[in-house]
Amino acid sequence: ASRFLVLGGAGTIGQAVCKEIFKRSPQALHVIDISENNLVELVRDIRSSLGYIEGDFQTFALDIGSLEYRAFIEQQPKYDYVLNLSALKHVRSEKDPYTLM
Repeated sequence: ASRFLVLGGAGTIGQAVCKEIFKRSPQALHVIDISENNLVELVRDIRSSLGYIEGDFQTFALDIGSLEYRAFIEQQPKYDYVLNLSALKHVRSEKDPYTLM
């Protein structure tokens, strides 16, 4: 069994990926997202549709650019897989690139 860390795991793509990993009973599935509400939604959805696993399934509301995230990573055992699915939606520079120049 493997240890997984999913960054941005509560977004649309992240939730779908987390559910697929969860189905395979990993040793650990740690999900990090900046949105606490979306993390709660993910856990409720997994618990109601897939139940529980023997492995360590946890979510953490963290900004991956923060000191708290760095401290979290430094105190964790190594992960076998780290998936970065984090993104900013509706980035202003896409709509009007000159506003940021």
